[in-house]
Amino acid sequence: MIRAVIADNHALMREGLKHILSKAEEIEVIAETSDGFEVLALVRKGDFDVLAMDLSIPG
Repeated sequence: MIRAVIADNHALMREGLKHILSKAEEIEVIAETSDGFEVLALVRKGDFDVLAMDLSIPG
């Protein structure tokens, strides 16, 4: 199972990407965030395989 995190400050983008990834049986979205500081906290934990991130996310 691939554990994914989605980071984007636009809720519509996060929901759309989560919907697309939910179609793949081998991918599980384990977290979402809209803040760069939260992304850094998640990265420090390192409890995921893939990060899909907006590079211009605030913070």
